[in-house]
Parts: sequence; C-alpha cells; structure tokens
Amino acid sequence: MHLNLPIYDQLDSCENLLIAGMGGGFDVFCGLPIYFEMKKRGKTVHLANLSFVEAWAVEKKISVTKTCNGVTAESIGPKHYCPEAFLARYLKKFHGEDVVVWQMERMGTVQLMENYLALIDRLSIDGILLVDGGIDSLVQGDEEELGTPLVLCHCE
Repeated sequence: MHLNLPIYDQLDSCENLLIAGMGGGFDVFCGLPIYFEMKKRGKTVHLANLSFVEAWAVEKKISVTKTCNGVTAESIGPKHYCPEAFLARYLKKFHGEDVVVWQMERMGTVQLMENYLALIDRLSIDGILLVDGGIDSLVQGDEEELGTPLVLCHCE
C-alpha cells in the first residue's frame, strides 16, 4: 500500500526529520506511516514523544536533559506504561531497527523548548513534524502559542 499525502512533498527537503507526538501518551504512533515512507525516500527520521512518563522513571536511557531521554528497546520503564519503550521494542522486533525514541517529560513551555533545541543540536534536525492522536491539539504551524481551546456546548 502506498499513501499519497501532500505532506510528503513538504517534507522532502528535510534530510534529518524529527516526528514528535505532541499530546502525550501514544501520539507518536500516529506518525509511523510517515516515518516509514520518509525512510523509504532515503531520509533520516527520528521519533520523539511528549510523555506522561517522568524522565527519572526510565532505566537504561540516554540522558539529554533532565527531562529528555533517549529510550531504546533495552530501556526499562514503568511496568505497565511506557509508550516509548514499547515502540522501540516493536521497531526492533518487527522491523529489525534499533531506534531511539526520544522521550520528553510533560513540563512547561521553556523546558519543552530546551528539550527540542537539545534534540535539534544533537541530531542535526532540519525539520520537525508534530503529530497528535486526537483532536485536542489542532494546529497549523503559525500559532504564537499552543493550547487546547475550551469548547462548551449543550447537547440534549
């Protein structure tokens, strides 16, 4: 199967792309179709995720900042919940790829920006694609701030 998405043309100029889940949880998984397609196109693609798992709770990690870790298939996170370790293990087991999934703890805007800047520097990132698994983070890329709008409705 081949997905023909307009986003691919926009990402073609990137050589080192970071696909990052932006809502927490398993959002980074929504970027996997783009991850595989961009790799087919010869691009270097990295995965990151805003995480509900605190950085200190992961063992056998690659420390980048106090709130940003590299998680691998060998990393040990909380027993029942560590999407980044689960994804790294999946990619190794089913695709034969040793992948580092960069995990960023949910912190304030300043710390999150520091984490992104550290990853940009470390990985020579020239493009970032944010993905969300739901509709709580609708953005188009030119916002001054990120946030979830409050929508009130009365349903009968």
